[in-house]
Amino acid sequence: LHVKGRDIFVEQSHEDLYAAIDQLMDKLDRQVVRYKDKLLHAGYFALGGFLFFRGLRLQRPGQTAAAAAILTIAFCSGVGALDEWHQSFVPNRSGNDLWDWLADTTGGALGALAGCRIARHLPKENPVNRPESC
Repeated sequence: LHVKGRDIFVEQSHEDLYAAIDQLMDKLDRQVVRYKDKLLHAGYFALGGFLFFRGLRLQRPGQTAAAAAILTIAFCSGVGALDEWHQSFVPNRSGNDLWDWLADTTGGALGALAGCRIARHLPKENPVNRPESC
């Protein structure tokens, strides 16, 4: 299976054709879930990053959008690292996954970017909605 520049390969043999197909699909599903997991991490942290960014802009109107974006990315990255560390102590969970943490950080950056872009379309009379440096 070719997925965005990457090949996912699974192989299965069994005397019973239906059992082989079932086991093959199970292995393929586990491969696809690995990528779906990263998208879920990024999506979750993008939403959180967006809300954190907008909260910073509302609570600190004098702060530049660039400073709020940097704080948002740092916050999401820190929460993602703590979450990965915490998961290492939870039974049946895998923790300390570098790729999950990178997906969390990327999601936070996308959330901050979305906050900047959306601010451009809000009424300009509110100083929080100034899109400088976005």
